[in-house]
Amino acid sequence: MAIFRWIKWLGYIYILEGKVGLDLAHLLEFCRVDNVDFIDDFNKECISLKEYADIKKDDDILLISSRKNFLPLARTAKDLKLSFKMRTDFVAKMVDDYIANKLEYNRDNTVGIIISGPSDSKHRGQIEEFLRDSGVNLVFICSNEKERKDAKDRIQDSPYFYTYKSDLYSRFTFASVVISEGGEKFHPSVTPV
Repeated sequence: MAIFRWIKWLGYIYILEGKVGLDLAHLLEFCRVDNVDFIDDFNKECISLKEYADIKKDDDILLISSRKNFLPLARTAKDLKLSFKMRTDFVAKMVDDYIANKLEYNRDNTVGIIISGPSDSKHRGQIEEFLRDSGVNLVFICSNEKERKDAKDRIQDSPYFYTYKSDLYSRFTFASVVISEGGEKFHPSVTPV
């Protein structure tokens, strides 16, 4: 697992923490990505972006986590000749790429299933079994470890990951269909049912 970091005000990198930070760390761990640092505007103990520019490795990826401060942070990083990406877009693309390339799942034959919300009905279980028996790839999305444990009989050996922030749903494109009961917003290329 990488050392994940945040930044304080306009120019400092911080250790990643909080629910969103843990969520992103888990998604990157799911995708086997371990060379990512984050910048944002939280916390107290920090190193400057200038110091970071001197110690970063060539394959490190710098993600800007702050929407509010994206432009000033991007300017600072650009002035220091640091390449960077927006965190949500990058993490969603990593998940999409991992499922397509590493798991070799074709998006037209993949269904995402969001576990959170009411999901104990026999009807949903029957639909999931029908999809499995038909050769459809299932990917389960949980919001925490408890949900995964409660749904382990449904998940079986299918891949699963956690995501606390539902705003990532609108960026995922690894599946053509997502089964959900929570009314989340999805990417335009994904059909919610």
